[in-house]
Amino acid sequence: MPGPREPATALGRAVEASARAARTGFDWPGPTEVLRKLEEEAGELGRALAADDAAAVEEELGDLLFAAANLARKLGVGPEAALEAATDKFQRRFERLQVLRQERGLGGPGPGGVDLDALEGLWAEVKRQEREGRG
Repeated sequence: MPGPREPATALGRAVEASARAARTGFDWPGPTEVLRKLEEEAGELGRALAADDAAAVEEELGDLLFAAANLARKLGVGPEAALEAATDKFQRRFERLQVLRQERGLGGPGPGGVDLDALEGLWAEVKRQEREGRG
């Protein structure tokens, strides 16, 4: 069982590790620089994917997630809460997408029967409805 200061999640551990480093002066000046690091890590992940290197993909994805946790720390945002909220938002939107898909007869719940462009169009509609307070 985690101790009182020991984070219970990998995201929490990442935030704590970057906070410990920051206390020694090993830190990015601000969130903009961390965002640049995220972009750099995304590029490295893209290269690992292009090389079809599974080990490098896992490593680079980890680096990307670590940088995202570090950005959360710099912004004063709890990464667990932010991820929970984003997941809830995705699930709410996806459920609405499924309702629209069924209402419009765009195939069953499986991957067949409807192309990605049609689903992306429904996704954009769900987001628009949400912004307009109709979702």
